[in-house]
Amino acid sequence: MLLWKGVYDHRRMPLDAHQQEIWRAVVYFTKDGRRMCAARAFLTGWFGVLLLIGWSAAFYYHLFNGIRHLFWDAGYGFEKTQANASAWAVIVLTVLLTLGYWLTF
Repeated sequence: MLLWKGVYDHRRMPLDAHQQEIWRAVVYFTKDGRRMCAARAFLTGWFGVLLLIGWSAAFYYHLFNGIRHLFWDAGYGFEKTQANASAWAVIVLTVLLTLGYWLTF
């Protein structure tokens, strides 16, 4: 079951990451200073920080799952135990790097 959820999440996560980039571009190209201040206030609030943490987790998840898929393309990791182990490795690495980034940021 974890394997199928991982495949689904791998397809969904880039959409979340691209939404972040679109949001940044809109804020960056906004010429009105009041809107920029409002965006900064939103992103530094608790909900904005929560969104940023979620976006960085989506980035790391997609990165590690992409590496996992490269191994699959090479023909490795198709056994059920290997697939489950790599799914857990992706989750653990995502959590560790997301926490590591935000604790040092």
